[in-house]
Amino acid sequence: MLHENIGFNAAGHLTFAGMDTIALCQKYGTPLMLCDENRLRRNMRIYVEAMRTFFTPDSHPLLASKALCFKEIYRIAASEGMYTDIVSPGELYTACAAGAGSAFRRSSSDAPSMAFTVPKRLRSACLRASPTPGMPSNLPR
Repeated sequence: MLHENIGFNAAGHLTFAGMDTIALCQKYGTPLMLCDENRLRRNMRIYVEAMRTFFTPDSHPLLASKALCFKEIYRIAASEGMYTDIVSPGELYTACAAGAGSAFRRSSSDAPSMAFTVPKRLRSACLRASPTPGMPSNLPR
């Protein structure tokens, strides 16, 4: 198989992370999106260790949260020492709702998401060098 966490069981059913996908589909319905948390955590640890080894000890790789935006992914990333790259207000809301709002980098500085970020005193690194139209002048940049 292409990945070590995908295989077949004795019944000939496709397995993912040791779980029978037929049983999972019967339990949760289809379509069904699956993530292997152990594999995800292992891969995150590889990136975290590489950043700390080859850059500086306080370096943090970024998870592109747009690719997989749900509460648990933010909790997992934070617990593994990763930061998340948050662009949209929806991603920001989800990260905050997950309780992982302090471990991220924002790459957007639009007024609505800044208005949400600043009162919560969340860490924010806006990458825009020019002033953002519509952003109140009293917000930090």
